[in-house]
Amino acid sequence: MRSLAFIVLLGLFSLMFFTTGCRPPEVEGVIVDIQHGMFDKAMEGAKKAVELYPDNAEAWYYLGYLHGRKGEYKEMNKALDKALSINPNQGVKFQGNSMPLKEAVKRMRLHYFGQNYNSAVKDYNKANQIDDQATRMKLLKSAAQKFEAAHEADPSRMEPLQPLAFSYLQIGDTTSAEKYFLEALNAKPHNDTLLVMVGEFYLQIGNTQKAADMFKRALQINPKSKNALISMGQLMATQSKWKEAVDYFEKVIEMDPQNKDVAFNLGLGYYQLEKYDKAITYLKRTLEAEPDNEKIYELMGVCYVQGKMYEEGLPFLKSAVQKFPNNMYLWNYLAVTYANLNMKQEAEEAYQKAKALGGDNVQ
Repeated sequence: MRSLAFIVLLGLFSLMFFTTGCRPPEVEGVIVDIQHGMFDKAMEGAKKAVELYPDNAEAWYYLGYLHGRKGEYKEMNKALDKALSINPNQGVKFQGNSMPLKEAVKRMRLHYFGQNYNSAVKDYNKANQIDDQATRMKLLKSAAQKFEAAHEADPSRMEPLQPLAFSYLQIGDTTSAEKYFLEALNAKPHNDTLLVMVGEFYLQIGNTQKAADMFKRALQINPKSKNALISMGQLMATQSKWKEAVDYFEKVIEMDPQNKDVAFNLGLGYYQLEKYDKAITYLKRTLEAEPDNEKIYELMGVCYVQGKMYEEGLPFLKSAVQKFPNNMYLWNYLAVTYANLNMKQEAEEAYQKAKALGGDNVQ
């Protein structure tokens, strides 16, 4: 029995010696230093360990771990990727728990990603709720730094890219904003919503050609993208390409007949194309949604006059001047309408009213 017990103990001792003996003393020293909170010393030891044992997954893992503690996420990931390439199943520790290296790496990246991303979102949201410009800029810069840190901690996560681009856009750094918009687009090249977003960015910085390219790409992916159609229509309108603008807006109104903004854009577009009856049709829709919008009354008034629709326009213009009695333009349109209907006295009275309100501006 004694001989058997001796053999068992000898076997256990040999196994323990083999298990600990396969770890180089330099790597063992790094782990001990980490356990005692001596992180600077551990970092020096880890750098030495990977030089001495370039094929040791543990050495690379703990080097990555120590870089992560310092917020050096690019260096962290270089070391972790090296460790994974050597032995993803190597046993290591993370936050006091033993696990395979590949699981520890996953948790480490998630930990630093979440830590920075959540803090960045708080700063970003707070920045957009503050009026003080100096404080707002400080928070946006802080948010941008943290979004970048989150992206560096786990480059596979795309969540930080869009808010990062918007942070830099609000700061005024359009070069960095473009970089992250394009990085997001590279990750999601078939996302029509993102394409429209990037197109709007290019519009803001005055690059209309790139904006148009983005909107067109979005429409190739999703021909029924309302946002892409509206953005393309608005871009055509700013370039006075009214026929093209109207074509885009018409596609939207077919899908969304109650869209008052698109109805107004169509009214304006048809006015520019001198199709006054169609312009009035869409402006009426807008007026139903915005009955107190004086500018729409003015635009409808000029459509009635320019389109020579005097009989139809008369009741509208009479009600318009009652609603807006100090609007010189409406009185002038009413005077023109009365004159063309051979209502001379009414025309003169309306003309005098317009002249009193606008002086030499009345024709």
